[in-house]
Formats: sequence, C-alpha cells, structure tokens
Amino acid sequence: MDLPTTLDIRDLPEQLRNLVAKEIDRDEILGWIGQPSPRAMSRRATPLFMFGCVWTAFAVFWVCGAAEFELPDWDEGFDFFPLFGLPFVVIGIGMLSSPIWFRRSAKQTAYVLTDRRAVLFVKELTGIRVRSFKPKQLQNLERRQRADGSGDLIFYRDIGRDNDGDRTTSEVGFLAIDDVKGVQDLVEAVVAKHSADDSA
Repeated sequence: MDLPTTLDIRDLPEQLRNLVAKEIDRDEILGWIGQPSPRAMSRRATPLFMFGCVWTAFAVFWVCGAAEFELPDWDEGFDFFPLFGLPFVVIGIGMLSSPIWFRRSAKQTAYVLTDRRAVLFVKELTGIRVRSFKPKQLQNLERRQRADGSGDLIFYRDIGRDNDGDRTTSEVGFLAIDDVKGVQDLVEAVVAKHSADDSA
C-alpha cells in the first residue's frame, strides 16, 4: 500500500504549528499531517457566492430606489432612509468574498492522525477549534472521492439548528484532502490496532 503524502509539521503556519506541537503528547506517534486544499475549499463557497450575487444586486437596487435613483442634493438636506439598506449591501459583499475567506481558512486548518487519535485544527471566526477523535469514534467512516483521488473523509455529521430554528447539517472530518483513500486506510489501520489491543 502506497502511503499518502504527509506534511512536515514545519510546513504549517507558525501559530498552527505551535498549536499542533502543544496538543500532541511526547509519546504519541504522528502518522499523517494534512491540510484541506485551498482551491477545493474555495469551490465550496460557490453556492454562497452565487446567492450573494443576487442578494447584493437586490440590496443595491433597493438603496438606489430608496434614493429615487438620484445623487443626494446636499443643498436640500440629506435623506437618511436609503442608508437602511447599506447593512444588506455589506452582508452581500461578505457573501461575494466568501471564496477568499474559505481559502484563507483552509490555510489555517490542519488535520493530524496519530497512533491514538485523529485531531482536527479548524480555523473559525473566533480562532482555531481543536477536536479530538478516539479510535472508537472513527469506526463509521464515509468517503467521498473525486476523480483525481482527492475528497472528504467524514467522521460524522453534526446536526443543529440555525437562528430560524431550521435544521442544519455540517460534516466533520478530514475534508478536501488529497489521496482520501490512502488517508482512510491509515485511519482504519489505527482503529484496527486499537480494536485488537482491546480484545487481547
């Protein structure tokens, strides 16, 4: 079996590298380190970007309509009503820039597999979230693979509710990685080893 390519921990950004080094115990053996593909992650923002195009166009049209499609006449005073639409324009700009943020987030995210567990270091708005998964939590893997061998290794799906109370689902695992099948083999080897140790 050809082993998947692993990153050198020194190739990670400094903040991420220090976080990984502090998280892994001294007697813990690193088996694989990877990061999500920035290009693949930016592609995942396409639906949000497309929705942002429609949203922003409507918001700009509303602001222009509220201003009666005229530039403000400072001699007659300023009408503040069109300004109520500006927050929606800002939200639209945020959605339009989502591919950039997804790409930047990928560069600040790391996936680590050791002889004891899988660890996710995922960049979020407020910092880097660290999640650790023991072998018993890695027994029901799902692989989604692209033609080039890259893809997602999904540990489980996190189900929650949004602000409107609607159900939301987010996938948790090694996402947008190269050689996803090779990484799955490594994870399953760790799971098998611990299962054998537990039954011995």
